[in-house]
Amino acid sequence: MYYQLIQSKESIFFRVDGDRGLKAGLGHVYRTLKIYRFLKKVFKNQYNFIFIMKNYKLGREIIFKETREKILDYDKVFNNKIINQNDIVIIDTLGAEKKFLNLLHKKKLNKIVSFDELNLNNFKRGLIINGIYFAKKKLKKTSKKIKIYQGPEYLVLNKEFEKKKKRLITIIED
Repeated sequence: MYYQLIQSKESIFFRVDGDRGLKAGLGHVYRTLKIYRFLKKVFKNQYNFIFIMKNYKLGREIIFKETREKILDYDKVFNNKIINQNDIVIIDTLGAEKKFLNLLHKKKLNKIVSFDELNLNNFKRGLIINGIYFAKKKLKKTSKKIKIYQGPEYLVLNKEFEKKKKRLITIIED
């Protein structure tokens, strides 16, 4: 039944995890929520919004409480045909899993966005937004089908920090 529901229109999938800092922390969860709220406001009912998460209880609880959207188990995504070629996948884990990227590339998905990606070996196409400006290694394109935006201007911050961003960068660079 759920498979039929999401087939009725295109979906935006969010691949994110969060816990108490043992494996993932919560920074990616809160950034994803900020992006979700923005996209939900802009696109209203044009897309289904679905989260793909590993079984980290705290992250799943926060996502569900804040969105009330469907959360799919990461391991079960590989056994069904939920993600389609015209869907959008936003990955906010520090480095996308090779297995997951292979699934997206196999489906010929062009709309892949990955935040804080540091390794391009598994990317064939998509958009990378790397706001970790202090990363020692700048990413270099390996394909014309990959777009990369990197540097501090691509940090996604909460409103209370956005105004202080330039001041914070100045302090760090000194």
